[in-house]
Amino acid sequence: MPSIWKEIITQISLNKKKYPSIGNSQFMKWELKAFVAQAVTSVDKNYNKETFIAEFEKYFSKKGYNINRDTINEIYQIINN
Repeated sequence: MPSIWKEIITQISLNKKKYPSIGNSQFMKWELKAFVAQAVTSVDKNYNKETFIAEFEKYFSKKGYNINRDTINEIYQIINN
């Protein structure tokens, strides 16, 4: 999972440029908490694989993150194994 965290942190860092008034560490903390909350929500709702992937695609798209479907699939596999 380290590669997934690295990819998400990279996307957060790129997105941070849109919010110059927020400190780097605060922004990173908020975004990582939001990612974990999205994962917990998806697990709590017991989404099947396709729904999980679709929900994360919407989530990352809303955030403006460029996370591909293979990475989301990997997140699903890690969470559900």
